[in-house]
Amino acid sequence: MQNEIIDDGTRLVLTIEGIEDEGQATIDKDASTSVHPHFSKQTMALADEASVESFGEFNAVTSLQQDFYSNNQSELTKVSAVRPGNLNNVAKQAAVTALTTGVKYRVLVYDNSSSSTVPVSSTLGTAGTALNIPVEKGKNYYWVVYSFNDDTDPGTPSDGLLPTDQRDLLHAVGIPITIPGTVGDGQEIKVPLKIRLRHKLSRIKVEVTAANYPGIITAISANLGANNYFRAGTLDLKTGGLTANSTNTVMPSTAITFNPVTNNAVKTATYYTMPVTSLANFQVRINSMTISTTGGPKSFSTARTFTWPMIANSESSSYTARVDFKPLPNPVNFKILSVGSAPYAIMDHPYSGIYHALKSASNFGPTGIIPTLNTDWALTSRPGVAGELTDLNTGSYKLLYVGYAYILTTAEATAITTFLNNGGTVIYAVENPGSAGEASLLSTYAGTTSYTSWGLLANTTTNAVLNGKFGDARSKQVGNDAGAGFVITSPNLSLIDVLATNSTNAAQVAMFKSKTRKFYWVGDGGFDVYNSSYNVPGSANGANSFPFLLTSTGAPYIGAWYTPTPGTPTSVANSTVLMNIIGQALLDAQ
Repeated sequence: MQNEIIDDGTRLVLTIEGIEDEGQATIDKDASTSVHPHFSKQTMALADEASVESFGEFNAVTSLQQDFYSNNQSELTKVSAVRPGNLNNVAKQAAVTALTTGVKYRVLVYDNSSSSTVPVSSTLGTAGTALNIPVEKGKNYYWVVYSFNDDTDPGTPSDGLLPTDQRDLLHAVGIPITIPGTVGDGQEIKVPLKIRLRHKLSRIKVEVTAANYPGIITAISANLGANNYFRAGTLDLKTGGLTANSTNTVMPSTAITFNPVTNNAVKTATYYTMPVTSLANFQVRINSMTISTTGGPKSFSTARTFTWPMIANSESSSYTARVDFKPLPNPVNFKILSVGSAPYAIMDHPYSGIYHALKSASNFGPTGIIPTLNTDWALTSRPGVAGELTDLNTGSYKLLYVGYAYILTTAEATAITTFLNNGGTVIYAVENPGSAGEASLLSTYAGTTSYTSWGLLANTTTNAVLNGKFGDARSKQVGNDAGAGFVITSPNLSLIDVLATNSTNAAQVAMFKSKTRKFYWVGDGGFDVYNSSYNVPGSANGANSFPFLLTSTGAPYIGAWYTPTPGTPTSVANSTVLMNIIGQALLDAQ
């Protein structure tokens, strides 16, 4: 320490207000390749789509969530002590989380008139108790506060560099403060100072939850995918600067210790790392787990590995890598409303491809591609072409299919917009351009009302929506039943994700998804029409019609359809595209 302070009762009176955190935001979960935030004070789910893995009696939903702190630098608390008892603090408007009672912290006070890096005092404080630090009148001081956010003394490193470890490092630095008065003036001066600490490291929290099953986790064994994900370093206490080690830390074990250790619906484990590099392919392997439910214990003992491709660290950032265990979906709870002319909609009809795919045990049910409790779908099918959407927003529907020849009114378009805003999924395959309602929807979600006819084929794009549980339909083709469909022209590409374009004119869009809502438009009313005679992958199917291909067991496949050039088979993916969309909507609705 530097020269001792002349103690005449003058004190800095410190109060730790807590840890300053920023208000946070949520990403619209319905957005796909673009980000449209809806702000709240809770959390921000990243734009990455959640992935779902089904096994046994579980659906495991993997997601990454980011929590924001107020900024990426240590807090500078502005103080001006002009007279005893009058201290003006300038504090940012942000959420403050109180330190837990008993948490220890250190306060270093420096003589700001000296170039020395050695503090004049180092004082240990305890959260919940005001701290009085002797200072000298007329002196100009610079102060630092730091803590590991636990009940241990963070110590006073002789070189001013504090090593980091797997603890939450908190820090605050202060703008210089001059203590009023002069030595010997007989006054006892108390200078109040309120401190808000900031997180310095990047936090990665692993969370495993059965709350949505619902259930209580009674046993779990898990490991990190590697022992060198995280990096340590040092904090320059006086400046707040971080210096990372050159390589990541090798941990002695990958075993994850969850909190709380007793039975609970949610288990978490928290790690800290220097904010220098992103974490690529962060993995958690759950070796076994048992949960207690009202239907008895549910468990698995075959290890499952969950991967988060990229976590982009920064100072004060906080991420939650979550695995949310849910029961298998029950199709009865996924209500579908289908309207449009038979058989070009979802209905019990020999040519209704979606209906047969939904009822197939190859696709759904306990052993299906997407495991569900059964194949008992809650389907309301109305073959009318007008006035059939009266209960759209009161009937608890999750999916609306608008099929061939339906004449949509502007009032119904408004109802569809409300349905979409409330999280519903809409597949619009009318092939009846020109209605006032469709013009309204196209204007809202695609920025155009222009259209033209197209031929028999469209080329799919590389959009991730096309790749799902029923196959990868990216960079393939889809068929236009009887060549009678339409494509939109001059769309606003900032509003849509293009899924397919006219095979002879890539500027014309045959299928798109809204970037902000789960609205899927396709220009062919017969996109879903199916014929059970065409069920052999690799054979010549369709004869210009029936492009929705299913195997003999009802599973979608990408296969030969119409052959525009003799001897050159065309492979179409209509069934794969639509069932990927519907399957994902089912999983999202859990």
